[in-house]
Amino acid sequence: TWWPLFRDCVYYAIGLLTLAIFVGVVTPAQITWWEAFVLFIMYLGYIYVMSINEKLYNFLRRDKPNEDEESLTVSESFRPTFRAGLLTLIREPDSWLDRARIGLVAKISGDVDAVFDFVDENGDGEISREEL
Repeated sequence: TWWPLFRDCVYYAIGLLTLAIFVGVVTPAQITWWEAFVLFIMYLGYIYVMSINEKLYNFLRRDKPNEDEESLTVSESFRPTFRAGLLTLIREPDSWLDRARIGLVAKISGDVDAVFDFVDENGDGEISREEL
């Protein structure tokens, strides 16, 4: 989605602008201790922004979830997906099975019985290697 790139680029641009003002205007060609301290405080500010990431994202989107509807949180919408690079699969031919298992586990959610029934394709009550 657009949010992580936007958030990081805005904060990075503010940091670069601050650094440019310090180096170019306030104390040309050098950084003093207090300027370094300000930049460090800005880094702590970024950590704070990351700690309220979900609230900030929802505020900027102006999301007001209805109490009757289920809504996705930021952490759910940014859920990692399974990706396997072709080069890795070529270099390590035995790793595709491990990666497939990881991909399967990453997509599992819900009731244990429902997940087991989903994985147990032939319905024999056992999960064989072929079903993985």
